Amino acid sequence: ENGLMSLMLVSNDWGELLPAVVEYNHLKNMDPFERYKFFEPEGRSLKPVSIEHIVKEHIVGQDENVERLSDLLRAFTLGERIPHILLYGETGTGKSLTVKALVHEIDGLKMVLLDSRYLGDLGDFADKMAEKPYHTILYIDDIQFSGAQLPFFKTDTQGMKEFPSNVAVVASANPEAFDNLPKSVKRRFGVQLKYDFDMKDRIKREEVFKANCNMLGVQYQPRYMKEFESAHSEDMDAIMPVHIHDFLLERRATERLRSEA
Repeated sequence: ENGLMSLMLVSNDWGELLPAVVEYNHLKNMDPFERYKFFEPEGRSLKPVSIEHIVKEHIVGQDENVERLSDLLRAFTLGERIPHILLYGETGTGKSLTVKALVHEIDGLKMVLLDSRYLGDLGDFADKMAEKPYHTILYIDDIQFSGAQLPFFKTDTQGMKEFPSNVAVVASANPEAFDNLPKSVKRRFGVQLKYDFDMKDRIKREEVFKANCNMLGVQYQPRYMKEFESAHSEDMDAIMPVHIHDFLLERRATERLRSEA
């Protein structure tokens, strides 16, 4: 809407904008489930959300995991049943990025973003999305369990024969949460992909810098990496890609501030 208004303000001939107006009205009247790819809970219903555009090139050092997950999700959209999938590893290694990038890329694939509060409601969300002519993954970010949620989760994911054929569960877990998951829960995930990353390898570190610069729209400069390495010289073993992302996010914000001063 803002884009159309901007065009109208600068146009000398509104007739030239007819295609843009038609497109705007088409999008405005479109079913949100057709127009959007990502959704999140709003009470007992779902609302569309905008997710930054992520591509596979933004994910560094996880080629095998990306390829395997891509194959599974593409087969899923072609009508194949797939196991529930668990991605586990340190924060910032690319678990959520992988899923979001593939949802952006694969036609006919939708995602409902959930957290552990909704583990007892998986069946309800699955039934809602099963009615739609799409294939949907229920993505549980940073899965953790309380004792009260376990019976509901086990019931809702008891077997793929009872689960809607066009809905699958994908979850992510950090190492501590993964270790603490009950065995009965882990068994529900037929595919488990481990995400790890060796940040001590300087070549890989540089790849992460360049990928994050690309994702954030920042021009890569070698001095960024030198500044980061200087600041983290004593704790490089504990560094994850997310720390580089946050470092560049700060650099982008502060350098824009200086340029506008």
